[in-house]
This record gives sequence, C-alpha cells and structure tokens, in this order.
Amino acid sequence: MITCDAKTYQEEVMAHRKHADYLNKKIDFYDELAIVVGKDTATGGFSKSYVDLENEPDNGDSTEFVADNVEEGEVEKGKNAVESSTTGSGISKSRKRARAPSTADDSVLTDLSDQLRDIAVTLKEINRGPVDYTALYNEVMALTVEGYSEDMLATAFDHLCENEKTARGFLAKNARLRKLWIDGFLFSQI
Repeated sequence: MITCDAKTYQEEVMAHRKHADYLNKKIDFYDELAIVVGKDTATGGFSKSYVDLENEPDNGDSTEFVADNVEEGEVEKGKNAVESSTTGSGISKSRKRARAPSTADDSVLTDLSDQLRDIAVTLKEINRGPVDYTALYNEVMALTVEGYSEDMLATAFDHLCENEKTARGFLAKNARLRKLWIDGFLFSQI
C-alpha cells in the first residue's frame, strides 16, 4: 500500500490523475511485485526470485473449477494458480530462465571462502611468530655501551617481555631509536 497525507495526495493526483487508483489503496500482488523489483532482502536459502515463484511446486493451494457460464473445455483457476501458455498442438512453451546457482554451488563457495580465511589467518600467524626473547635480551643489553647500567636495562627488558607489541616495535627500530625508547622508558620510571 502506498500511503500519503491529504496534501501530498492532492498534489500527486493533480500531477498524475491515474495515480489516484493506487494511492492509499491496497495493491494486489504487492509481495510478488516487491520480489520482482528487488525489495525482497532475504538471503541464502530463504531468498526467492521470480524464477523461484514460477517453479514452486503446486501443493494443492490452487483450485481449479468450472464456472456455470463457461463453455466446456475452458477452466478458470483459483487465487494462487499460475497460468501457462499453450500452442494449438498442446505443447507448452517455456520461456523460463535458467535457475540461479543452486545451494550446492553456494555451499562450495562458502567452503572455499572458509578455507581462504583459514589460510590468511595462518599466514598472518606465521609472519608474526613468537618474539625471540634471546635476541631481545641481546639487543637491550647491547645498550650498556651507551652508559646504561645493567639493572636499568634489565628493568626495560622485563617490561618488553610483558608487552609483546612493544617488544616487536623495539626490535624493529634502529640503534638510535632504541636508545630514545630506553631513555623515555627509564625517564617514566623515575
């Protein structure tokens, strides 16, 4: 249903007289139309397209009946029936499009996606690896030549062992930046 206030209704009807038939009135087959024009937002196994609606099996919801005023051989269909076109020879024409990828294709893509995600996570962890604490200790203690006491450097090493990200950053720095980091750390400890 397309609803609007009185002022908007008047403006719309003035501009487009035929719209009066649709404004503030229930639209027949609105749900089916919404699927065709893309308002349907269901995903995965719950989604339907116009192809799914055409190919739904008949589960007895539609009823066929013959009206009294209809010639013999003509059949009227009930509310949910789908019409089909036939040629004079009785062979039905099918203009249906090919179905969208099946759920089997979806599961293959999902499995592939999961495997790629696992590979990416594994590669990140391989590149990251554990911190080499021996190398970290050697790099920190190499700063004794800069005039730092072994006790002060041991405190900095303990701090780096407790903070893996900081330790990785320390190891990535050059000698001058490592000295600046040690100066800042020791100054903050005073």
